Formats: sequence, structure tokens, C-alpha cells
Amino acid sequence: YTMELRNMQLNMLARHGSNLEVRLSWDNSDFSLVASLEKTLLTTYADEVEDFTWMTVPLGYYRELHNNSNWLTDFGRKYSYPVSVYGISPNYFEATNEMFTSVGESNETTSLSLGEQLYTPRGSQGIATGSFFTKELNLELSPRSTYLLIFDRSNTDLAFETRSIFTLNSCPGLRMTRQARRYQAALASLPLYMKFGDFMSVSLVGWRTLSIKIRGGLEEYDKVYEGLSQLSRRRGGSFSVWSYSTKADHLDGVKDFLDVIFVIIIILFMALSFFSLSSSMTANILEQAKELAILRSIGITRKRTVFLHIYEAFILVLTGSIIGAGIGMLIGYTLSLQRVLFTDLPMEFVFPYKHLVVIIVAVSYTHLRAHETRHDLVCRLLLEKKKKKK
Repeated sequence: YTMELRNMQLNMLARHGSNLEVRLSWDNSDFSLVASLEKTLLTTYADEVEDFTWMTVPLGYYRELHNNSNWLTDFGRKYSYPVSVYGISPNYFEATNEMFTSVGESNETTSLSLGEQLYTPRGSQGIATGSFFTKELNLELSPRSTYLLIFDRSNTDLAFETRSIFTLNSCPGLRMTRQARRYQAALASLPLYMKFGDFMSVSLVGWRTLSIKIRGGLEEYDKVYEGLSQLSRRRGGSFSVWSYSTKADHLDGVKDFLDVIFVIIIILFMALSFFSLSSSMTANILEQAKELAILRSIGITRKRTVFLHIYEAFILVLTGSIIGAGIGMLIGYTLSLQRVLFTDLPMEFVFPYKHLVVIIVAVSYTHLRAHETRHDLVCRLLLEKKKKKK
């Protein structure tokens, strides 16, 4: 469950793309809010903010276009796939969490970042898509390998011939994968985005998210988060502020609670194992009374006889504990891996060291108690044999 909780945290962080995000309402068209947010970050929190970047609403949102009516297709329109086109700033991939940026194909001859490549003359000819489209439409990163980006308007379709600038297996904050997922995202520069949407001014563009990268630790994140939250309340809730640290604290509380529950369960099972081990070893020693007498008669010391049974119990319990812990971790890792195959997100292996410590302590206590029982039984049997001989 620790790996599952960690994967939940990664999925949540991947959906937002950064540890601190400002999300504007969909119907917000007040460009002064964009200017106000940028001024706040550049003046009030200049020491805490390392970088920030903007992302627009998808083109399919606007009234002139039917919702989810953007398509990528080949020239014969044999294969058509719905797509959501977003405009991003040149520094989008630097200001978001780089952990979730997985590049499929890109131009390796340039030193420009991925976002900057969209703002070059070459980038003005195309968009960035998920690797799924490249595979399904049989495309290459070549000027001759083009496809159609279609916008279904109320009266007629509007088609643009475009090409792939680069492809992504995963993208922070957006759905771009190698798998067949409906309504995957495509990225465009702001000038090309305005051309697609027929915007005459950047003030008419709808902005969706502001991703903020903070220099420093948790204290700086909380400071900026509280300041932006107060600004949101003053502006009547025209935007919302999301912070990963606040959500992570909740998941950490859930993890701590589950840790306590599972530790209690482990202790209960170890207590049951103690009684089971004690009874089985007691019966085993009673059945081997004659063998014990023979071992003593050929010169085996009493201490050596006791340790033979101690080693037997220790090997049985230790082997069972290791195999059980290994199978549990393997099942948890396999279940998490199945999810990662469909999300293309990084997966972290988490070793349950807390539970292992509890198991070792509990097994050690069980062995001590069982050893005392076996020691008493062996000594009592040997004394009874000695009395009978006398």
C-alpha cells in the first residue's frame, strides 16, 4: 500500500504538473488578472519564485468551436483522432516538474529547450503531440511528413496542414502518452495558437493555469501559497490556488494511519505464530524423546541438543518471513507496474522497512519464548531419563 500511495501522489502531481499552481476559471476573460498575478510574483515574491509559466485553455472550449471538435487526421481522413490544442509559454518545461517530461522524438541538433523549439521558424510550422499520434499516423520529424489539424466550426471545417516538432511520452499537467487515450493534448506556441483560434489580440486568449516553480523548501511554498490564496479571496475567488504540500500532508496522514493498522495486524499475527510455534515444537520434542536420549548417549552435550531445536525453529520462521515479505513486495510492485504501463509515469520502489523492523522484533521475541519452552522440555526429558536409569 505504500507504493500505491506514492503512485497516487505522483499521479496527482502529474495532473497539475508543478508543486504550486494557479488555476483560472474557464469563463475568465479578464486579462488584467494575468497582469496582476505576474506583478505579484515579480515584486512581492521575487526572492521565492524561481520561474513561472502560462498555459491556455484548449481551443475546443471557445463558443465558435464545438467542444472536443479538434481532430488530427491524415490527408485521406482514414484515421482521425480527437485532440485538445493548448498554447504554452516558451519556458513551460523548465517551470514545471521535469520528472514527468518524457521525450519520444525530438530534434537532437539544437540546443534549444522543448518549449523554445515551438517558437522558432520551424516550430511555427507545427505542434508537439503525444507519441501515440506519430505511431498511428506513421509520421516522422520531417518537413514532408505532415498531417491535418481540423477544427469543426458551425458552418464549415477549418483545416491546417501541420507537422510534428517533437513528440512526448508524458507531459506535466497534460495527457500525452504512447497509449491510445481519448482527447490527448497537443502543444503550440502562443502565436500559432492565436492563428488557430483566429484571435486578433493576446488579451482575447483564455488562460487556464499558471505553474510556479519555487526556489527553496516547504516554507517558501507555503508563503507563496498563502499570499496567492489571500489575493484570490480579495478578487472574489476568480482563481484558485493548488499546492502539492497541502495535499501531500493529507496523504501522509493516511499513510501514518495505515502504518499503525498494519503494525497492529503484524503483532497479532506474530502472537498467533508464537502459540503455533510453541505447540508444534513442544509436540516435536515429545515425539523425539528417544532420539534425544540416543544423542546424549553418544556424547552430544545438553547445550548442543537444545541448540539443534533452536536452529530448526529459527530457520523455519526466518524462511517463512522472508518468502512472505518477498511475495508481498512482488505483488505490490506488479500491481503498481501495471498502472504505470498505461500512464507512462515514473514509479518509485518503496521498501517497507518499518514493517520489516516490526516483524524482526516480533519474530525475535517469539523465538526467545519458544527457545525457553524447548530448553525446559529438553532438560526435563533428560532428567526423567536419568531418574529412570537410577
